[in-house]
This record gives sequence, structure tokens and C-alpha cells, in this order.
Amino acid sequence: ALGEKDVNDCIRILEEMADLAVENGLLRTAARAHNNIGATMDNQVTDLKSCRSHYITAAEIYGSIGDVESILFTMRNIFENYLELGELLAIEDEVAKLLKSAAVPENRIQNFLFEHKPVQLFYQGDWFAALEIYRENLHDLSSTEHIERASDKRWQIAYVLIELDRFGLIDDLSEAEELLTENIQDNLSLFSSNFGLVFVYIHQGKLKKAHDYYEKSLSTVRNPNHKGFQYYLRPWIEYEFASAEKRWDDAIVMCDSIYETYQQGGYVYNSAIWLINLGEALLGRAGPGDQERARQTYQQSLDMFTEMGAPGYIKVLEERLGKL
Repeated sequence: ALGEKDVNDCIRILEEMADLAVENGLLRTAARAHNNIGATMDNQVTDLKSCRSHYITAAEIYGSIGDVESILFTMRNIFENYLELGELLAIEDEVAKLLKSAAVPENRIQNFLFEHKPVQLFYQGDWFAALEIYRENLHDLSSTEHIERASDKRWQIAYVLIELDRFGLIDDLSEAEELLTENIQDNLSLFSSNFGLVFVYIHQGKLKKAHDYYEKSLSTVRNPNHKGFQYYLRPWIEYEFASAEKRWDDAIVMCDSIYETYQQGGYVYNSAIWLINLGEALLGRAGPGDQERARQTYQQSLDMFTEMGAPGYIKVLEERLGKL
């Protein structure tokens, strides 16, 4: 990852570029600069609210020149920011309001919200509802002309199933394994599918197979500094390996580190998720004081998910706290 000074220098240059572009009437250039500032901040997990404000500025500029496609492209990032900020209750109204203010046609607004509904449900912990929509989408995309979009739905279904298995809500990941394997055989959505299969093997207790496949998958990563890999997939997989192998000290160090990164950047949802992981690792280690710290950690996560409005996670955490 870039150092803090490099990131700040990059953002400063882009901000100057955006200001100059506006002064000279180069609005598309200004919008692209704001998009790039948002992407830089997000990829370094620095300041999520500032990141969103730059994306919103870009969308507003695109709105002023009537570029609906660019508004909708930028709105994907804004939607994700709302999710990661944990603003789950406000997201639909706020996104619709932004799109309306940019004069996006109503049917395009509704299509956008419908398309993003399952990921919103996932963040709320409504995993079975998300799964139903993804399965319907996959069924509707069965023709060969939609092969790439169908591959996205396969790995999305698999990741929902992995989450359900993690919380003990299902106990069979054969469907996830089949969907991910199909993608890999078709050479589609390889990044998400390869690492998804590592999760499946860990959950199935096939640890040697998981390690072998993980090493193989690492060699295919094009950008190891990308947020999706550096801050999400890699630490999550390494935490799951540590947990499955009962290396609890390692797991706790990982949880503390990634939680601090997300918490400092304002990533409320991700912070709450890593508190769940930390609670699991503390209970696994079961050293002096670990149970009480796990209870406090779960309670902190529960308070955060309650404020977000995430019923699935609330239920999981209440059940876990009830057993302590």
C-alpha cells in the first residue's frame, strides 16, 4: 500500500486538478478527478465519509451535464460507501434522492435499487432473502448471452452460503463448491471464485486442500495492494486458517489489527464484523479473562449492528451472548 504521505500527495494533486478543471469548464475531467480521489481514499481505507463526499461531488457534476450513465456508474461506489458506513436504514432514500436530484429517470432509479437490493439484504443479515434474489437472477440469466453476469451471480450465491454456514444456519456447502468450480472451469470471475473455493475448503475441514488452493490462487492476483484483496479477502482467509488450526493468538492479533484499520477509516460495518471474529477467537483461546473480553466484544458489535439496523447479525449476536 502507499504510505500516508504518498496518499496525501496523490489526493492533493487530484484536488488541484479538479479545481483547475472546474475553472476551465472541463467538467468531465473534474468529475473523473473526484472519482479518483474517492477511489484512492477507499483503496487505502483512510476516510470513508470524505471518500463518499468526493463520489457525490462527481455524481453532481455528471448530473449538471446530463450524463446519466456516468452518474449510475459513480452511484455504485456511493451505494457501497453507505453499506460500509453502516447507514443501512437510510441508504435507499438517500440514494434515490441523489439520483432524482441528478434528473435520472424514475425507471432507471428503480432498476438501480432493485439491482442492489440483494447486497443490501446481505449487509443487513437477511441472508436467505438475498440468496433467493440471487438464485432468481441466475435463473433469469441462464442463456449464453449473459454468461459473465451469470458467473457473478454464482460467486455471489456462494459467498452468501459461506456466511450462512459460518453462523451455523446451513451445514452443507456443496452448492457453493459446485457454483465456484463451474466458474473456474469456464474461466470466469476467477478472483472471487478462486478465493471463495478456499473459504469452502476451510469450512469443510479440508485444510491441506485449502492451503494448496490458496497458494495457487495467490499467484493469480494481479494487484495485491487492492483493497478487496489486501483488507478483505487476504486477512479474512488467513483469520479462518488460524481459527481452523486453533492458532488463537495469531487470530486475535489479526482481528485487533484489521479492526483498528477499519475503525480508524470509519468503516462501521466492517469494524462490527471483525469484532465478531475477535469474539470467536477469544472464546477459542479461552485464556484468563478471554470470556469476559469476548462478551464485551460481542456486545460492542451488537450495539453497532443494532444502530445500523441489521436484524440477522443482531439475532446471531444475541444468541451468542445468551450462551455466555
